[in-house]
Amino acid sequence: MLRLKRYCNASKLLPFLLTTCVTFAVFLFLETSYDERWYYKPVSDCNITSDLEQETIDMAEKIQQILGKNRVTHFLCRGSLWGILRGQKLQPWDKDLDICVLYAEWNLVDAGYMYRQFRWEQLGLSYNGRQGVYEIRYGQGKANLIFYDWVDSSKEWLQRIGWENWIFQNWRNRKIPAKLIKPPLPHVKFYQLKFPVPHSGIELQKYLYPNDWWREVKPPGC
Repeated sequence: MLRLKRYCNASKLLPFLLTTCVTFAVFLFLETSYDERWYYKPVSDCNITSDLEQETIDMAEKIQQILGKNRVTHFLCRGSLWGILRGQKLQPWDKDLDICVLYAEWNLVDAGYMYRQFRWEQLGLSYNGRQGVYEIRYGQGKANLIFYDWVDSSKEWLQRIGWENWIFQNWRNRKIPAKLIKPPLPHVKFYQLKFPVPHSGIELQKYLYPNDWWREVKPPGC
């Protein structure tokens, strides 16, 4: 009798648990994040100030030196790559720096040693495990180190890390072909810097923005 009662209680609880899990999954899937559809959200200012622009340039140089010294493959991507392709600088409404990083190479460097290098350069560093992104602060400037790792042993495709990306890996467009970041990477002018970018210019954006890569999309109001 007791065993039957426990079974009945569990049966009542199961629909609630399933509903909760499905609701949570749908919420995560539909929620717009900074790298998915940030440009659909209104921004307070469509122009970057000269001070913020200079801090972003200085931050980019510091990050490039650290990653280059430790032989970690990195390249401008997402919104920052749009800026390079359209004007060799940040887009006025896109005030953070997007740098994609090869996780397998980053992981070869001692985590404590890497963290100290960033702190030495006065770069604040915090990890967003949901997105698989290191968020970097320098003054008012902000950068995102967006990590990609091999999908499988063939090393033909790369995929975003982070638990949200792992859950929705078959629904969200997070994979890029490894051939686009095969070393040596080309370097292009980014303000007064020379920064690595993927091969074939706009080709990477076709994978990251499959629905509108051919046109310029601005946030509302810009």
